[in-house]
Amino acid sequence: MYSERTDFRVAHGTEWETVWYAGRRQTQSDGKVGVEYGRPSKADCATIIHNRDERLVAIGKNADLMLRNGARFYIDVGEKMEYAGPETASAEEAEQRQLDAEAIMLDAIETTTQNPRPNDRLPIIKGALYKRTYSSGRVFNDDGSFTVCDRGPQSCGFHLNVGLPRREEDTSVGLLINDQDLALYGLFVATSAPLLGSGLVEPYEGRFLLHQRLPFIGTDFSTGTTVRRPVVNTRHEPHSEGVRVHGITLDPCISPWSGIMQRGVPELVLRLSALNRPGWAPAGLKSSGIGASLDAIANIVGRDLTFKKTFRLDDGNKITALNVHEGLYAAARKMSEEVELSTENYWVLDEWGRAIDDLKTNPMLLADRHDWPMKLKMFLRGITTLDSDSLREIQQYPWKSQEAEIKDTEFTRLGPGTISERLRARTWAKWMPKTEAGRTMAERCAPPTTTRAAIRGAYIDMYGVAPKEEGWYGAVWATLGDPDYTDIYDVFETDTRLALAAPPPHAFMDYYGAEDWSD
Repeated sequence: MYSERTDFRVAHGTEWETVWYAGRRQTQSDGKVGVEYGRPSKADCATIIHNRDERLVAIGKNADLMLRNGARFYIDVGEKMEYAGPETASAEEAEQRQLDAEAIMLDAIETTTQNPRPNDRLPIIKGALYKRTYSSGRVFNDDGSFTVCDRGPQSCGFHLNVGLPRREEDTSVGLLINDQDLALYGLFVATSAPLLGSGLVEPYEGRFLLHQRLPFIGTDFSTGTTVRRPVVNTRHEPHSEGVRVHGITLDPCISPWSGIMQRGVPELVLRLSALNRPGWAPAGLKSSGIGASLDAIANIVGRDLTFKKTFRLDDGNKITALNVHEGLYAAARKMSEEVELSTENYWVLDEWGRAIDDLKTNPMLLADRHDWPMKLKMFLRGITTLDSDSLREIQQYPWKSQEAEIKDTEFTRLGPGTISERLRARTWAKWMPKTEAGRTMAERCAPPTTTRAAIRGAYIDMYGVAPKEEGWYGAVWATLGDPDYTDIYDVFETDTRLALAAPPPHAFMDYYGAEDWSD
């Protein structure tokens, strides 16, 4: 069946810039005491990081920590709390580590509400954590009311990293981070909203969008991440000996099926480009600006619930988003017949084909596994298909209303008793990672065994400090030790003896005495 084997390995990672609100007790104008939520301060975020599980010992300083489970927990640009999961060897494991991140975050928020800071006049008594990137600027309270801020819509980052081999001069296999090598991936991302979008009530436009990131996409290729976000981010910042594709325009999802697919399908598309075999990818699937730009395509696709709107590619042909996915799927299927892939790759490929068929037949069939169709069902109870009547009903729905925005926000809320918990326990239970059933917090606090995160975790176990102790520098993604270093640039290196051989952090030696640290 296969004309060749390949050791072409791909690693996955996730950066989650959390949307959470700190609830404090406030006396209302009518004299009643209630809980008022507000955007957390830098000090609030540092408190959450400080109140993480005791087993998450860390190396780092000033709320920028590498944890023993291989993750990084820190305060990012704009004083937002971010959790970057450890490198994983599969899309399903990456989704598991994202579920771990949710549990770790919720646990730290709960600990904070139970243990207020000394002398804090307005302690956090409740916390609300959401799996979303979009904020309208409104702050919701427990009674359903909200405060309107005039900042306009804001976005938090949710970045999906894919590590692949770098193309060297003496080989045709691998990628470079440039417009040409990432062209096919860019077209995929620009047309991905029907397949991977989590859906959004956009109150400023007064409509339902397929894609949370859509209001912030402003260009096609760019190194930037915060202003006029590009469809394809070309910031060249590898964390290993290969390249790192920094995907900044896919949505965080509640559905585990969506979470696995939003990692697994881009992997297949990137494999197509990196293996670069003649005759696999259709020659006409190009959009370099001669036709519609990638950001223009994304804006057409993300607002189209008919899935029939066309855009022009470089060859002059008009095409729909589903046509693009049919072409990419056929190319990936051809690749799978000529190169041996992983079991997960074949599963993702089968699910991709099934999803395309459902989108062509009746997109609401995806509600049993995908976010945006389930969200539409929640708003329009009884909707089973997107026909002319239901599309008219969607168009006439009061998307600018307070009720619609609250429903959309609550759909993405995490924690006990939420919509997300019920969906994962019932309708979407069969898609949950196999490792999630009965998973303990101790397991969430341990690193993966399939990547170098195991080495970093072993090193932090030796030299890290508990949450309530003073930390120090000495570990990043690919480097252990300070001022002498042990480099681990192979993502798939798992020999923990490297951690034993790596020098301790310089601050550790200063603390214990340079002569005595080895004891």
